[in-house]
Amino acid sequence: MTLRAAIELDVFNIIAKSGPGAHLSSKEIVSQMPTTNSISAAKNLERMLNLLGVNSFLSISFRPATPNDNTVQEKTYGLTENALYLVLNEDGVFFIPINNVEL
Repeated sequence: MTLRAAIELDVFNIIAKSGPGAHLSSKEIVSQMPTTNSISAAKNLERMLNLLGVNSFLSISFRPATPNDNTVQEKTYGLTENALYLVLNEDGVFFIPINNVEL
């Protein structure tokens, strides 16, 4: 269910568009989504991203937080080899048929 939601929210493509080896925070990912409440969306997305990280669809790393953030480090997420199958190619097609994804 989480994997399907991440695909429908375009999470993997948002990270992929940032370039090879890119790591983005949940706030950075949400900033590229159409939403009316980015703070709440970032918190909810953070939970999804953690689950995807534990299941090896995303890599998790830490970087220093922005100056106006209350935390010392910020969690960021990047694509793993497993996630590359879930990124659209230049023709707008998934490497595997998305309806074959067992969730």
